[in-house]
Amino acid sequence: MVYAHALILFPYDTYAAFCAIQARPHDVWSAFLGGSRGQGRSYTPSDCFETFPFPSEWNCRKSLENAGAEYYAHRRVTMVQRGEGLTQIYNRFHAPEEHSEDITRLRDLHSVMDSAVFAAYGWSDIPTACYFLPGPGSPQVAVPDQSPRLRYRWPNEVHDEVLARLLALNAARAARDTDSEARSGAI
Repeated sequence: MVYAHALILFPYDTYAAFCAIQARPHDVWSAFLGGSRGQGRSYTPSDCFETFPFPSEWNCRKSLENAGAEYYAHRRVTMVQRGEGLTQIYNRFHAPEEHSEDITRLRDLHSVMDSAVFAAYGWSDIPTACYFLPGPGSPQVAVPDQSPRLRYRWPNEVHDEVLARLLALNAARAARDTDSEARSGAI
């Protein structure tokens, strides 16, 4: 197979890995650390993946495996039944006027993945409820003759809390690793 130079492959064969990468905490992290390309975002593995503070033992957690498997299976069935690809499905996912049962279920299953990831971190106090809000970078006030682009996402307060906790966890792990290296004489 030949892949495009901008394609990023994650060579994991578990739904736990799918869940950890697909859930919103990783999206929050990658939006913060990734670059931008035109109107969109750019995912750089060295910035977004290698620095992400995954939950401990994330790739073998049964709760992540189950949530990821259920989401993946439902998304796959939805794509096949609709004859649509990921872009079309996620355009529906983020469309406030979309109330079909399959897309509503996909939204619910995404919250299940988020909850499983939060539980793996020990963060059961963070709500996973999403709302149709202007996406990052969208004007908060409607521009004449143009409505803000809405995304099905967490409120800003939840987004900011998740990012703050991820940054703190990343810093704590980096300090621990630096301290361990210093004690072992590796530095």
